[in-house]
Amino acid sequence: MGIELLAPAGSKDALQAAVQNGADAVYLGLQAFGARQYAKNFDVESLREAAVYCHLRDVQIHVAMNTLIYDRELPQAVQLATEAVRAGADALIIQDLGFAKVLLEAGIPIPLHASTQMTIHNLEGARFAQQAGFRRVVLARELPRSEMETISREIPIETEVFVHGALCMSYSGQCLLSSMIGGRSGNRGRCAQPCRLPYTMLEEGKNIGQGYLMSPKDLCLGAYIPELIAMGVDSLKIEGRMKSAAYVAAATKVYRSCIDENRAITPQETQLLQNVFSRDRFTEAFYAGKTGRGMMKTEASNDDIYEKQNPQLLKALQETYAPGVENRRKSMEVSIRIRVGTPLTAMARCKEAEVICTGQVVQQAAGNPVTREMVETQLGKLGGSNFMLQNLEIELEENAFVPKSALNAVRRELVEQLKTKIGTHGQKQWNAVYQPKKSGQTAQKNMAITVWTETAAQAAAFADLPVARLYVPTDCIQNMEISEQMVAYFPVILREEAMQCAKEQLQVCRQRGVRKIAAGNVGLLLQAKEMGFSLIGTADLNVGNAAAAAFWKTFGLEAVEASRELNLRGIEALTGRSPLAVEVTGYGKTALMKIENCLVQVAKNGCGCTEGKQYVLQDRKGAKMRVARDGCISTVYNSVPVYMADRMQALRRSGVSAVKLVFTEESPQRCLEIYQEFVSGEGAPPHHYTRGHFYRGAE
Repeated sequence: MGIELLAPAGSKDALQAAVQNGADAVYLGLQAFGARQYAKNFDVESLREAAVYCHLRDVQIHVAMNTLIYDRELPQAVQLATEAVRAGADALIIQDLGFAKVLLEAGIPIPLHASTQMTIHNLEGARFAQQAGFRRVVLARELPRSEMETISREIPIETEVFVHGALCMSYSGQCLLSSMIGGRSGNRGRCAQPCRLPYTMLEEGKNIGQGYLMSPKDLCLGAYIPELIAMGVDSLKIEGRMKSAAYVAAATKVYRSCIDENRAITPQETQLLQNVFSRDRFTEAFYAGKTGRGMMKTEASNDDIYEKQNPQLLKALQETYAPGVENRRKSMEVSIRIRVGTPLTAMARCKEAEVICTGQVVQQAAGNPVTREMVETQLGKLGGSNFMLQNLEIELEENAFVPKSALNAVRRELVEQLKTKIGTHGQKQWNAVYQPKKSGQTAQKNMAITVWTETAAQAAAFADLPVARLYVPTDCIQNMEISEQMVAYFPVILREEAMQCAKEQLQVCRQRGVRKIAAGNVGLLLQAKEMGFSLIGTADLNVGNAAAAAFWKTFGLEAVEASRELNLRGIEALTGRSPLAVEVTGYGKTALMKIENCLVQVAKNGCGCTEGKQYVLQDRKGAKMRVARDGCISTVYNSVPVYMADRMQALRRSGVSAVKLVFTEESPQRCLEIYQEFVSGEGAPPHHYTRGHFYRGAE
């Protein structure tokens, strides 16, 4: 099979538009657990109908169940996955590792694909996905051509890349902006897209740029189709489950032509796609290294997206998938035997199936015997189906008679049998049931306090204090006195060059006697495991249920931080069943976004970061969010810290083993003051603070 063209299906019309315009596969969501909960989506019955429709046209159907799943929801998610498999799904797209673990242990008979929400962006991460049981990995959109090619060539599982459609500003799976601001979680399929609002960038308090600084243009990699085919990518994906069927028709049609002809997109085709839907103009973004302000739609709102749409163009596109239109005909061969005194007998063959049917008994002709021309005419009337008669063999006895209605009935029966046999072939009899087990954990009488530091000075302030774990950045390890409670932590985003540096830092850690590593990068955790380190998972792993904790326990972690989107009830459900020690962040400014396209470069319209200067992103309501930089990667922090020192009893009742204090820009003295407040449990919240999701949770 050649490279797959994968198109979005946010509705029945969009699915038909994708299929009739040349998609090899479509991806869609159900009414729960999909990353586009505001799309029309499908219920199980309409999924079954969609699967029959697709399979009759040699199109696969991938079901996206790619959200963070809470403990209380996991039984429902497993049941829905079971129903999707029975309905004919060919693959499931998954984010939640606990969900994947349950499905794989139950022997799910279709492949699991690692969603882009898993933030796979390096070779080690793809290797992790393979070991975790995934058969395909959807690569992060932030990858340049060279790294995409390395992963595609060196990893034995399939790779899928986005070639067209909307871009997220943050690495997928690492964005809490919508969640923390309005309670609508991107990890739960309900992102409100606050990134597409206007912002102002401040450098040392001075305005250096403003506008729609976090609103990317839409991606278009049509110019690179021959390259993508040559480098060994397995699937080219079009984004757009929230977009119209006309958009799906246009994008699918254009990319189908480019793939079939192994060529780049033409200017006329680019213009067609821009006229259907685009934010200003397209960008080639990270693939071609075209980042900075040129990648963004900074000067205007998104209200003009639909203004350029041409009614005549939309009508022409709609005609490609209108009722009765069929562009995906399937060849069939028919042989029919007509002998006097025996039942009319016919057999039909496609490459996937063979069926036989019989009709009424053939009579001796009294006047007008049946002719070959009549048989050919009646059996060739296939316009109401997607079959076409490629070859017809007729065994006809002289002076035989059958009415046209009998021939029509045989034709209809052959078609129905083929439709049933081919269309339902993907339906599998499989069942999985999730029965959570109690771990027996109860409220923690001796709940530990751990400390996360960003500077050597902060870490030094805790050197002689009884913290259970002292998290220290790896660039501080070389010059610090190593203690037993010290844990070296690594960035979440580690593209190939950064990953090579991280491997060298792991060697330094081992030489210096550091035994524990903390990370939210699955590739780094795999590498550290193979080097024999003790491992701790950060909240960036998005652990929201006990099955995910069990996965990481089996992997080798000794502790994991719960998802920061869980409320206290969700945390209690997690700890009550988790075989792994669970910690939560009780203090600190939450990292809201991990951004590859440097925000300072966007604001200044050029590379202009100055070491040591403070950068702040200010929203339209005046909230100021610190922007930290690691090379060209920007991390945006919430404007106020989570604070739970006065709610330590509530945290203890939730069953967590440790409360983490995350210090970023605080002075060493302020760090110690906050630590003492948590030790005593008698602290008073600062003037501006948040309880995070401990009480409200996230949709």
